[in-house]
Amino acid sequence: MAVVDLFPFMKIVYAGPESVPDISCFEDCLEVSWCRKGNCGYRYGDKYYCLSAGDILVRRSGECKPEYPGGIYEGITLLVSSGASDTKMPEFLEGIRIDPEETTARLCSSGSYITPADDKLKGIFSEISDNRESMPIGWLRIKALELLDGINSLSPEDSCSSSRCCSVRHADIIKEIKETICSDLNRHYTIEQLSETYRISPTKLKQTFRMIYGYPVYSYIRAVKMRSAAKMLLSTDRTVLDIACEYGYDNGSKFAKAFRDVIGTSPREYRQSVVSKRSGLPPSTE
Repeated sequence: MAVVDLFPFMKIVYAGPESVPDISCFEDCLEVSWCRKGNCGYRYGDKYYCLSAGDILVRRSGECKPEYPGGIYEGITLLVSSGASDTKMPEFLEGIRIDPEETTARLCSSGSYITPADDKLKGIFSEISDNRESMPIGWLRIKALELLDGINSLSPEDSCSSSRCCSVRHADIIKEIKETICSDLNRHYTIEQLSETYRISPTKLKQTFRMIYGYPVYSYIRAVKMRSAAKMLLSTDRTVLDIACEYGYDNGSKFAKAFRDVIGTSPREYRQSVVSKRSGLPPSTE
């Protein structure tokens, strides 16, 4: 996580891919978070709100600490202190009004405001993210002000918070289910078995699991298996077929397809490319 001070009243936080942000120390701020990859969750009373890739969250920071159930999160957070409206702006920004209190009051009457980023906001967030190392601080300040202008143009009616929300009880059940299925990746669980064991309807189980983790149950299990297999490819000299069998695939081609779907390349190509990078040699063309 990296924090950049833009103005005395404004910061920008970069998160991921190796680290997830802990912004709980920034209290009483307008928080605008954009999720580029992964997901995160927020507990408000008995409600659990989920932020997925492409979503924007607007809320008052410090009210609750974000959670990262999948352990993967990349994104950007803009923090504007509540006293910004009383701060004298630099001369070149005269006429620009920043009022985080008004923004949170207008958009966050229910606690949080979640909406998919439109093309304009996505473009600004992406530009800030992609040019993190090269963007001069002056341009970064301008882009942050553009973001605030875009956020202030959002309508409360565009919030999809209700469709990104479940009860805390159901969220905790789903997290227990995830721990159960990941504790033994070779064991097959049916939705019906999990539904009966944890006393949650099959429909609610599938809907809530996808909301929290970003994948349907079986797709999530496959992704976990393939990421684990990728680590094994690099940490052992076991054959690809042997590793495939370890994760329940007795057919090498089916394993290779599943691996490519998740990792983006075949198991052999993955092992070869990473080993070549470590050795400093070009990948073999054989």
